[in-house]
Amino acid sequence: MNNGNEKNHLLQGDGRVLGYVRKGVKISRPGEGKTDYRFFMEPLSPIPPEFQEARERGYGFTGFMNELGYPINAFPNEEAAEAELEKTFGNAFFLFTPGLKNDKYFVVTDLVKEYGTTYINKEEAYLPIPVFGTWDKPLFDGDMDKLIAHLLAGKPLPGLGKKHWVRTEVPQMLVIHAGKDDSGKQRFLCLMPRKDKAFKDMHIGQGGAYFHVKKDNLTWAFFYADDPLLVENVVRCHHDPLWFVPESVMHVLKKQFVPLVEEEEDKAEKPVLSQQVLDQTVRDMMLMPASSKSSDEAGRNERPEIAGKTTKGKTAETKDTQEKVKLPVQKNSRAEESALEKEGTAEKTEEKRENAASEKSTSQEKSRAAALKAEKVMNQKEEKKAKEEKREDEEMAFIHRFIRRVRQRGFLYDERDLYNFHISAKSSRLVILAGRSGTGKSGLVRLYGEALGLTPSQVAFLPVRPSWMDDGDILGYLDRNRMLYFPSDTGLAELLVEASRHPEKMYIVCFDEMNLARAEYYFAQFISVLEKKENPALQLYNPSLEERVYNHSDYPARIPLMDNVLFMGTVNVDESTYHFSDKILDRANVITLHQRKFSDMARLTRREVAPEVEVSADEYRQFRKDEGVVTLSDEELHLLDDLNAALDERGTSGGIGYRVVSDMSRYLANIPSGSPMNRKEALDMQIVQRVLTKVRGSQEQIGYLTSLNEENKLMGRFPELLKNYSQVSAFTESLRVLERKAKELRTYDYTL
Repeated sequence: MNNGNEKNHLLQGDGRVLGYVRKGVKISRPGEGKTDYRFFMEPLSPIPPEFQEARERGYGFTGFMNELGYPINAFPNEEAAEAELEKTFGNAFFLFTPGLKNDKYFVVTDLVKEYGTTYINKEEAYLPIPVFGTWDKPLFDGDMDKLIAHLLAGKPLPGLGKKHWVRTEVPQMLVIHAGKDDSGKQRFLCLMPRKDKAFKDMHIGQGGAYFHVKKDNLTWAFFYADDPLLVENVVRCHHDPLWFVPESVMHVLKKQFVPLVEEEEDKAEKPVLSQQVLDQTVRDMMLMPASSKSSDEAGRNERPEIAGKTTKGKTAETKDTQEKVKLPVQKNSRAEESALEKEGTAEKTEEKRENAASEKSTSQEKSRAAALKAEKVMNQKEEKKAKEEKREDEEMAFIHRFIRRVRQRGFLYDERDLYNFHISAKSSRLVILAGRSGTGKSGLVRLYGEALGLTPSQVAFLPVRPSWMDDGDILGYLDRNRMLYFPSDTGLAELLVEASRHPEKMYIVCFDEMNLARAEYYFAQFISVLEKKENPALQLYNPSLEERVYNHSDYPARIPLMDNVLFMGTVNVDESTYHFSDKILDRANVITLHQRKFSDMARLTRREVAPEVEVSADEYRQFRKDEGVVTLSDEELHLLDDLNAALDERGTSGGIGYRVVSDMSRYLANIPSGSPMNRKEALDMQIVQRVLTKVRGSQEQIGYLTSLNEENKLMGRFPELLKNYSQVSAFTESLRVLERKAKELRTYDYTL
């Protein structure tokens, strides 16, 4: 659950709830001369447990008609507003995220109108059902065997996150996979437990949703999209991976399921104990102490005395005596010979038993050690899994806070851009936002700082000046005559010193309009420092002079540059700016923000929002994943090899280096489990941000990489390679960028 500020306290629950609009509205006056109307939402599906107590006190979910698209002062009175509400939304389902405001009343957030059914059964509970994949993008490329194998092995099914699923005690009865049959008709594979009537355990964690079910307890059925039972009764959400099924309809559906594996008829041949029980019994016996024996076993181990010799000590003593006496002439009687034979047999038997006991003791010790080692490994795995899930939960809570902050402040960004920006910020040392002037590049950096809960002193915006020629222009200089360090008026030196002394806090440095001057000049020291992993530091002046500088306590010769500082930049690409060299591009994720439609601006509302709780540097570090090695697949690496070879084909500068590959791998490893981008789409974004930024120059230089034929169809080495690797990604964004560059080449004979 997400906490808001104290003055306007909003608790937002996890998961999505299905509901309908109740009759009746209530007038509201958001400001002088402004009239809006409050409507009320009745939930049909389970709500989060933390809301249940307040729900039992009679609170109802509420929202404003302005949030439904109606302008302020749209209706003269409550009767007219209620009539419009009933006419337009009287038989409509809505999906929303529940919130509790000021601990007094429920509110609806992220409201979405869903597909309706023939009627709304207001007296019945609707059960949430997870749906994996879509008919055009089925899970595992439509491989149903792989889907079922994942389910049986307890592996995650991707696509369902905590933002979708309400934690509830209602048993989970059904899992749905969307896809197509051989004729291309849309159908759904539905899986349901047979014996237990519900999955014993469902868990939302890293990678998606985990279920636990055995093969002989699984049933299945196919349902087509036009099945009247679904059309008339089931709410199939078009934005969230969920269905909502009335409880009575669930029992009807269940009758159409058949077992995945038929039960064995002849059970008489089965062993009384399963192999698992037998294995455990053997392990228990191996761990049993040697003295723990039954009375029967003890009785069997007793031997009659032979000539008073029953112990190993006495037997050994007799043997020694016999060897010393040596009576070769005297022959023993037959009785004596028989006794001696028995004595020898007893001695050997005793020796064997003692050896067996020793071996058993050694085996027990080995078994105990192996068991302890296995338990330790298991505990470590469980602990690692729990930490990973906690990290994922905390990161998703921050991302939701970031997205909510953007909306509350009245900004318009594509949600994928917000995820892309966050992943880039945590996985690379430099993020550059590119695009047209006025598309909100600087605003996005400010909003990210606000979501982190940073104060103005923790965020530095440096408007770049065309006159900047070296790092002294942004950091300062040492006056050797007076032995004083004079910092630049940018305030950058002060912020970096403060950041080095407060490693527990996060800081942001943003170079606004970064390419108004040559970044390779004023940013030169940063270029070399940002790539260092061990003890990176900026040098303000010669360290040998530090003790002689009067204000060295405020401005030390070297400033450690730790990972609690995020470096960002904004650029406008036009004729008045410089272009980045490969030195900059190799170290940065260059993001071009997608511009939304102007019509979307009509729905923007700006609210006064209080500061967020500050995210510490340690908390932010937990968002990061660094595998330490490149984790790209073989196909992904082959793609980069081929792209690099294409760049080198005609001596084009700007190939793909090892640093770029490592950074791309780290970006892909840092995709949050709840991200709207999957790995294939993220790889597409990385090709755009890390490779295609280097495709620039004249028609003669790069025309072989991308161009348009006479029919305006995209051609060239890069489009050809991307299509050859369609199994790795669809490369939608990459092909769009290549097409734009090809058009620029045709029009201007040059592309940036």
